[in-house]
Amino acid sequence: MLKAKLKLSKQDLDLILNQRKTKLLKNLQTQYFDLKIFQNLEIIIEKDLTKNLEKDSRINNSIISFKSSIIISKKTFKKSVERNKVRRRFYSILEKYLQNNKDNFSKNLNLIFYPKKESLNIKFLVLQQEVYNILESNLFF
Repeated sequence: MLKAKLKLSKQDLDLILNQRKTKLLKNLQTQYFDLKIFQNLEIIIEKDLTKNLEKDSRINNSIISFKSSIIISKKTFKKSVERNKVRRRFYSILEKYLQNNKDNFSKNLNLIFYPKKESLNIKFLVLQQEVYNILESNLFF
């Protein structure tokens, strides 16, 4: 399972999705998932850190690093068992990818995955290869 420090917290996710100054680098769609790649802008992070630091001591400069999140709606997967299975699969794939590509990975990116219904019934290795292909071709620009 992917380490907690590499996952976007709810507060971090709100900062990314609700800030107009956050830079969306790419919006990719595949058969099995959609992927949004955001770049952290230090101006926004510094402003929000100083504003939110008093409210929550947990927020620190860890926002300025690579983090990821998987957003799964109840509309897509009705049962929580299905949502959790897909979430675990994606986090496992990301963990393996990061272990293999530690050195040449940009640390100023946030990835948000939106799995589709097809990602539940596909074999793990096929999904893994799809994620690897997308990450390889789009993260090193």
